[in-house]
Amino acid sequence: MLTDDIAAARERDEGIEDAVYEEEALTGADMARMEFARVRFIRCRFEDCDMTRAGFYDCALENCDISRCRIGEGYWRRCALNGVTGVNSDLHGSVMRELELTGCTLRYANLAQSKLEDVRLVRCNLADAFLSELKHKKLRLSECDLTRADFYKTPLKGVDLSTCLIGGIALSEDLREIAGAKISAAQAVDVAVMLGVKIV
Repeated sequence: MLTDDIAAARERDEGIEDAVYEEEALTGADMARMEFARVRFIRCRFEDCDMTRAGFYDCALENCDISRCRIGEGYWRRCALNGVTGVNSDLHGSVMRELELTGCTLRYANLAQSKLEDVRLVRCNLADAFLSELKHKKLRLSECDLTRADFYKTPLKGVDLSTCLIGGIALSEDLREIAGAKISAAQAVDVAVMLGVKIV
């Protein structure tokens, strides 16, 4: 069981490697600073768990629930998240490299002040998420719901938002964050509304 493996790894001051966990359920688990390498989590549920500063390397999370977990200042490298639910999860200050998220629900998630490099999000729900002060390189968004997401002080220059929902996104008063972003003609209406332009 995952709980036992975590306890054993802590006792040996080691991480967990080359394992598969399926339909595990953890509540209030202390996973802070744990390191996972080549681990696959399938339909696992983590409730109110502390994963602060945890590291995930070459891992896969499939249809897992990490809602309301504390995963701030974590490190993710070459991971794939598919169908993951992370409503209200705290991922602030995370470092994410070579990460792919597909069909994930991250409503109200906090990713503020994170560093994203070569991260791809496909059909993810990030409505009302906190995405402020992100530093990113090669960020790709496809068919994502960004409704009312907070992008304060996150420059979106060069980011293709054309297939995403961007209504009501939070920006600075001068909207400088969205300068240079790629948007569709239909989205231009949303931007015009932000600028106070009346379309007749």
